[in-house]
Amino acid sequence: MKAVQIVKPDELRVIDVEKPVIDGKNNVLVRMTAAGICGSDVGIYHGTNAAATYPRIIGHEMVGRVEEIGEGVSGLKVGDRVIINQVTSCGHCYPCRKGRGNVCDNLEVRGVHIDGGYREFIAVPESDCYLLPDSLSDEDAVMIEPTTIAIQSCTRAQLEKDDMLLILAPAPGQHDPEDRQTALRPHHCGRHRG
Repeated sequence: MKAVQIVKPDELRVIDVEKPVIDGKNNVLVRMTAAGICGSDVGIYHGTNAAATYPRIIGHEMVGRVEEIGEGVSGLKVGDRVIINQVTSCGHCYPCRKGRGNVCDNLEVRGVHIDGGYREFIAVPESDCYLLPDSLSDEDAVMIEPTTIAIQSCTRAQLEKDDMLLILAPAPGQHDPEDRQTALRPHHCGRHRG
């Protein structure tokens, strides 16, 4: 099968790799249908992502369709559309025991520390697959992972209805990456806490 691998900084190749097989741990085989291109992928390519190891099949914003399930899989069936959790955690360290696998002592991120979703198939644990509604396209579902980062930021900030929020973004119509102009826009939060 084909995969996109960054061999070392500034060297990207389309390679042939073995199609993964399911086993007792990675008991769901997913055919990839969409994967995002994140700033961290660009950093891995350019060699500026200090967490990355090489060579690496990139892609951590991953959407696909279940192709095969193994023994013990109960919440998924062949044909289900899923988004795959990018974070793998050990389940045994202190943060994991406290329900904080996102800060696991042995954390590995697909596409950064271990191979990710820029390939035709990936085998993962059922617990790393989340069902997608039919109303959400694969391309839009790729945006779930970056959206969770924004939601986490807002949650930590404890924003409430009528709070003032500053959104810092490129100015409208400014698509030149060398242009450092930004627009400062105050925004009222519309979320109702209740």
